[in-house]
Amino acid sequence: MQRIWREFRAEAAGAVIGAVLAICAVLGLALAPQPAAAQQIVNPCVQINIDGACQRAASNYGLTVSTVPGATVSVVSGTNTVTLASSTYSRQLLFASATYTTSSTIGNRYLYLAMYNGSGTKVAYWLTSAAMTASGTYTVEFVPGTYRETAFDTNNSIQTPFPAGLVIPAGYSLKVFDNAGISTSDSESVTFETTQGGGS
Repeated sequence: MQRIWREFRAEAAGAVIGAVLAICAVLGLALAPQPAAAQQIVNPCVQINIDGACQRAASNYGLTVSTVPGATVSVVSGTNTVTLASSTYSRQLLFASATYTTSSTIGNRYLYLAMYNGSGTKVAYWLTSAAMTASGTYTVEFVPGTYRETAFDTNNSIQTPFPAGLVIPAGYSLKVFDNAGISTSDSESVTFETTQGGGS
């Protein structure tokens, strides 16, 4: 009788252990990381813009693939103030290059790159460190980064930094102008290169 009881207990224990192992296996499969295809069903947007919009969706499951917007070059010419008009979507500034020609009016010009909100209030600016004098043609490169040149080189060219990854919000505008306002007879041409969204 004792032998039969021992065999019964051994079989029951084996059955319990087998059931526990089966439950563990099921839980392991449920909790394991899902393959990429399964994850895309839950989150089809595999890359998100700075404005929260889906930049690129998975190409399967009937979703539409959106292309990455390319950079746009805008060339604006005028007198001593040039404006990059506002846009209905945010843009990232890649660089701005200004060719500025000064009149014969005596005075030191310092070139500004300034950002204005939708109300026309200046909210940020970056100023060239060296002066442009009368009767000359100068090139100012506004580039992302931290290094600031303090003098024009022999070609009358200088680099002025702005923050890398600078985003121009929708409704905001940029202006490049002589901070001192020496002469309305000065003229300039500015090339702005931007891309839609935050570097999308």
